[in-house]
Amino acid sequence: YVLDQKWNLIVVATEIVKRFYLTIGFVALLALVALAITSTNGWQKRLKRNWKRLHWLVYPAVTLALLHFFIQSKVKIGEAAFAAGEAARPRENAPPLLVRGDWGNAEMPMVDATRAVKKP
Repeated sequence: YVLDQKWNLIVVATEIVKRFYLTIGFVALLALVALAITSTNGWQKRLKRNWKRLHWLVYPAVTLALLHFFIQSKVKIGEAAFAAGEAARPRENAPPLLVRGDWGNAEMPMVDATRAVKKP
C-alpha cells in the first residue's frame, strides 16, 4: 500500500487512523514485529525473565490480526475462518497455556483447550 501511494507516508498514516480495521491490523503488525526482533538468543539473555512475559503478547497480537482479517474480509470469511482455526489448533511440543491445578499461580491465566481435543 505504501508503494501504491508512492511512499506518501502522510496519506498512509491518515488511512490507518481513519479506517478502524487498518488501525487494528497496524497495532497487530507492530506487536508482531517487536516480538520478531526480540526473538533472538541475545534478546533472551538481555531481557531474562521479562522475555517470556513479553512473548505472551503473541496471543493478543494474533487475536488482533485475526480480527483485522475478519473485518477486512467482509462477506468472504472463508480464509479468515481457516486462519483462525489454524491459530487455535493445538501445537505439538508447545507448552500448555495453563497447567492443571495452577489457576492461582499463572502469570497470565489462560484456558488449556488442548485437553478438550480428542486425539485420533
